[in-house]
Amino acid sequence: MEEKIFDFVRIWRFIRRYWIIIAALGISGAVIGYALARWVVHPTYQCTALIFAWSEVDQIPQSDASENRATPAEAETRDAQNETEKPGRPRSSSLEQEIAMAKLRSYQLLTAQLTVGNLLMPDFQTLLNSNRVRKKISVALKEIFGTDSTPAYTLSARPLPKTRFVEIAVQSKSRNQTPVIIEKTVEIFTQEARSLLGINNTQSIDISASAIKVAPKIPLYTIVGLLLGLLLGGGGCFLIDFFDKSIRDLKELEERLQLPVLGVLPEVASMSGDHDGELWQQDTKSVYGEAIRSLRVNIEYLLPEKGSAKVFLTTSVNKSEGKSSVVSSMAIALAKIEKKVLLIDVDLRRPRQHRIFKLSNKVGLVDLLVSKKQFEEAVHRNVNLPGLDILTSGTVPITPSDLLGSRRLEEFLKTCANHYDYILLDAPPALGIADPMILGKLTDTTILICDCREANVDKLAGVTERLRQADVRLGGLVLNRFSLMNKSDYYYYYQHYYYGYHYSYTAEPGSSDEFAIIPDEPEGGNEPSQS
Repeated sequence: MEEKIFDFVRIWRFIRRYWIIIAALGISGAVIGYALARWVVHPTYQCTALIFAWSEVDQIPQSDASENRATPAEAETRDAQNETEKPGRPRSSSLEQEIAMAKLRSYQLLTAQLTVGNLLMPDFQTLLNSNRVRKKISVALKEIFGTDSTPAYTLSARPLPKTRFVEIAVQSKSRNQTPVIIEKTVEIFTQEARSLLGINNTQSIDISASAIKVAPKIPLYTIVGLLLGLLLGGGGCFLIDFFDKSIRDLKELEERLQLPVLGVLPEVASMSGDHDGELWQQDTKSVYGEAIRSLRVNIEYLLPEKGSAKVFLTTSVNKSEGKSSVVSSMAIALAKIEKKVLLIDVDLRRPRQHRIFKLSNKVGLVDLLVSKKQFEEAVHRNVNLPGLDILTSGTVPITPSDLLGSRRLEEFLKTCANHYDYILLDAPPALGIADPMILGKLTDTTILICDCREANVDKLAGVTERLRQADVRLGGLVLNRFSLMNKSDYYYYYQHYYYGYHYSYTAEPGSSDEFAIIPDEPEGGNEPSQS
């Protein structure tokens, strides 16, 4: 039952997603069908004639007919008279003979009539389709219309059910010539029926004096065009939907990956590569800033409270999906609510955090683990705002996976957990690199970040399955860089929510957050992202 409901839901989502395309193609097909029937397809006209045929048995002499129609009562009366004249004749035997004879004659009459219906009518149809008759009709029409003006036509004959009528029909493209063709056809047909079949008992009852239009039928063409358009639109959209592996529906994505979507971050045109985090801090009065706040709320409640820091690992499927920018924005958002946050760049292959925050990368995590540098020598304190500490990657090692899998990193994280509320690890992409699988075992949960513009659902499913097989706990998914102009299913609510809200960007008195957002109509004093 659940599978049927699921299939119905998928079909409903498919129709809702593509109904405009399917409806447009259906209407286009109906218009094309109407136009073809109305102006393109040449009309076909038809004339018909009815021919009545009867057999010789229908012309029984009156005396015989009267005798044939004698009822058993009349036969009994006659028998009584005969018995008076011939006293020695048995009365009952004479009555049975009369009844038997009456039944026999009735049977003979019915048999003859059935023979007309079962044999004569097919004979008529076969005769009309014979080459002999058609050639004679063709010659006669050429004499009337001329060789070049003789129209193309079709002949057909069919017996009318339960009657002795044969209907002959002629169809052609000429309205004026069709009545002439049917008249000449009936004339030649009756002549050939008399000469070849020996049937003299035929009579033409009704011959059409004017032709009627039988094709094309505009309603039929319109309906067929509509159905073909709907079929073409539905089939084309099905193929597009089948081969399209992009993210289109939030619920469908969550069901397939078995992961909650923690946040949807819009694409910001002013952002450029390495400076996303800094630009977000300067432009928090925006839809992107509110989206980060919503993500922050979800992250706060993703893990239960504990005595040490909550350790998050952020990774992506491929490179250049905005993973480093998102994690830097998360760190800023957490620090703004007076949390102690440590952001560590563990992407030892392509480190980015020092570029985002414009920090020195001469000493970092690698130097702290390999050279046994002191933590205070490597960490950057209170970057941009109080409470945000950043540890860059440092010197790029030869074998990053071996270093990240060492016991030193595990001990280092346990030590840092006693001094911070949140520890965020910026890891390399998970596709083709083992680092996220190694680091995932050292953290409380892993957040997967993907670019909506380039996301492939199959690859996302493969990466999540790979991480689960490595015993990495997955906390959720963050969709990055979606277009505000996109009207697909899972964006609609998000856009409606933000465009329907109006904010007054004024700081609360005494607040340390200079970018605090207060809605025009607050509900319980909470931020809109928490409502």
